Amino acid sequence: MRTAVSDDRSTLWEAIWRNAEAWGETPRVRSLKESLPRNVPFHGPRRDNTTMPALLQECYLVGGGVLHVLALGSRVPWILRQFPAREADVPPSTYHAWLENAAVVEEAHQVSLAWIRSRLPGYPMLRAPQLARNSPYTTNEFTEHFIWTDHERSRGLQFLDVPLSIPSSLGAHDPARIQRTTRNVLRALRRSAEWQQFEAAAGHLDDRSVRALRQVSRELTQSLRASEVDQHEPNLAHRRAEYRSHTTKAAIERLDGVARTYADAFSAMEALLKLAVSDVFGEILMYGLPPLFQVQNVNFEEEGVVSFDVVDGRAILLECGDLIWVDNAAVTDAMITRAISLSDGPVEGFSVKARAQLLVGTAGAWKR
Repeated sequence: MRTAVSDDRSTLWEAIWRNAEAWGETPRVRSLKESLPRNVPFHGPRRDNTTMPALLQECYLVGGGVLHVLALGSRVPWILRQFPAREADVPPSTYHAWLENAAVVEEAHQVSLAWIRSRLPGYPMLRAPQLARNSPYTTNEFTEHFIWTDHERSRGLQFLDVPLSIPSSLGAHDPARIQRTTRNVLRALRRSAEWQQFEAAAGHLDDRSVRALRQVSRELTQSLRASEVDQHEPNLAHRRAEYRSHTTKAAIERLDGVARTYADAFSAMEALLKLAVSDVFGEILMYGLPPLFQVQNVNFEEEGVVSFDVVDGRAILLECGDLIWVDNAAVTDAMITRAISLSDGPVEGFSVKARAQLLVGTAGAWKR
């Protein structure tokens, strides 16, 4: 049986769950949840193609890897521009009302994330080369990250006890609950190994390491100019994103010593924020705590990664990014799926295989 690692993740996962519960009671979030295909059961052979669930179902089919439940307001219009031909025929008034609501929820999440980031040591003048212009963390083009913006870093969020605009924008009936649970998320994050390691790395920066970080940032800015990205790939969004990611990683690898430790700690901190504050929070917010799946052939791969065969009747519904429990005594924590593969062979028949990341500490934090 796999046991918990050093820092107490259960406190963080409970804080994320309670924060999602508070957001989930607001009118804005409830309305958005009602439009998501997973929350709307089929009645008959086809879904009514004049509804938002029908339109979103098409968006997930053609661009599921791009969509994130907390970024629908910006990514759904992008997908519709890329794939204009579709069966769904939603009245414009319905679509624009939905889009306005989705954008409000997306903005609220971005503000919450930006407020948490504003507590990082050195904010707003962080030295991380990852924040160079047009990097995966700052680009206005497609990226897997929730980006840092100059506007947010100039708003003085570090001086706010809590982001006051979120409850009002979501129409919360209990603003204090959202504010209280948001503070609890920050408190739990500050106790994480990633936060403490970044804090320590920032404290060890000296003149030499700051110069090295500044130099790599300048080089990265040049390498990520629009003309350089266009030369690598003029059109395809995923290939442009891959170029930015590869170029940024290569720049970080040129660092050494204190500067490298700082840059690596920033990457680890950002990975935790994306996992907890965006991915896991978003899934619980829109779909609730994870469902239980029947699995077999469980295999522990590299640290924190599990592969398995899904033998559940709902296996066909699994997507990357879903939260799940599995009925295996060796896996006590929930997981977030990272890869799903479907096959239908003449001997073994239809099968679904998955790889997932363990969310260590969830066993003691969430109801199963």
